[in-house]
Amino acid sequence: MSAVQPRITAQAHQLLSALLEPGDIAVDATCGNGKDTLLLAQLCGSAGTVFACDIQKTALQNTSDALRNAGLDRQVALIHGCHSQWDSLLPPQHKGRIRTFVYNLGYLPRGDKNLTTASTTTLQSLDCAVDWLRPDGALLVVAYPGHPAGLLEFHAVQAWFERQRDMGWVVTRFHSAGVAQRGPELFWAVPANG
Repeated sequence: MSAVQPRITAQAHQLLSALLEPGDIAVDATCGNGKDTLLLAQLCGSAGTVFACDIQKTALQNTSDALRNAGLDRQVALIHGCHSQWDSLLPPQHKGRIRTFVYNLGYLPRGDKNLTTASTTTLQSLDCAVDWLRPDGALLVVAYPGHPAGLLEFHAVQAWFERQRDMGWVVTRFHSAGVAQRGPELFWAVPANG
């Protein structure tokens, strides 16, 4: 793992730590090995709720194991499904009440690199997440332009956040490395009414 990845992860975790409070509801849209899910569970506390989603059963098992080992599995609901389907995956009573959606795009670390998130479903997911977000919530996306599918997804996500900026959202982008190195990039967005 390169040094840029931990820096982007640390920045993402700082943003989430400043946003989330005990009792909040959060969604890890791509739980992978569970690192972001663990942080969300810690920050939302036992009074909060975290939904952790992944299309790969291996990712859900890895996340479940990490949560159980940390004693944080009670406030986390694991969802096997595609993150583009929030309307059918999340409990309807939480619509408009979720404090954050976290996306760590790409492929499962130490997994099959041919199984990656895709531009189409990620954009559908982001569009839908906006409807589930609290007015004082935020969206966080880490995108990886260093592989072919990731580069396409990165450009699509970047354009999506530019459209949100045009609608009055506050959008911040954190670069991990020079463009030529294609390191991970972090997008953080707060709604116009937040």
